[in-house]
Parts: sequence; C-alpha cells; structure tokens
Amino acid sequence: MNYKVLGVIGLVFLILSRFMFTQGFDFLQAQRPLDFAHWFMLLGALLMIPLNSMFPKSVLHTLFTPLVYLGVAAHMGMCTIDFVVWSYGEDMEAKKAFISHLIATPALTIP
Repeated sequence: MNYKVLGVIGLVFLILSRFMFTQGFDFLQAQRPLDFAHWFMLLGALLMIPLNSMFPKSVLHTLFTPLVYLGVAAHMGMCTIDFVVWSYGEDMEAKKAFISHLIATPALTIP
C-alpha cells in the first residue's frame, strides 16, 4: 500500500474523530466498549506520517520532519491522557483528582 492511500485513510479517520467530537461530551462518554473518537484520532495521525515523504527533499523538509514526528508523539500523549480520563466513566471526583495531579506535575504541563 502506498503512502498516499495510507494518508487518505488517516485523513478519513481524523474527519470521523472530529465528527464524533462535535456530538458533545455525553456522546463521547457513552462510547462503549472503546473510546472510538480518540482511537480514530490516534490512528489517523499515525497513518498520515507517510505523507511527509511526498514533499520534495529540501532544507525545509529536513528541518520540519522532526517537528512532524514530535507533533505525532505529542498527539499520542494527548490521546493516552484522554483514554485514561475516559476510562473513569461517570466518576467525576476521580477525574478531577487525576486532572489536578496532571496539572500539578511540571513534567507534563510545561511541554
């Protein structure tokens, strides 16, 4: 499978995830057995990485390729945190405690 096909599939996954996010918080919390919106977002970002190779090799390409990978890694981290928050379900006190802990951890909030 070539990189353009993977990129288009990734784009479709990202569009699906964004559509799911527009349905509101209650819709996102009601997703079972998986948090499909965040899984589609994560897979979409990962599948779009090969599109980076379609740009001509230049100084800008060399400069920005690591930034693309850093962005995907940050995206993966955000999705991981969202998976954990989603897993708490209706337990709002536990969610607040977890989010407070994340905010109080400089290693996570500063970047």
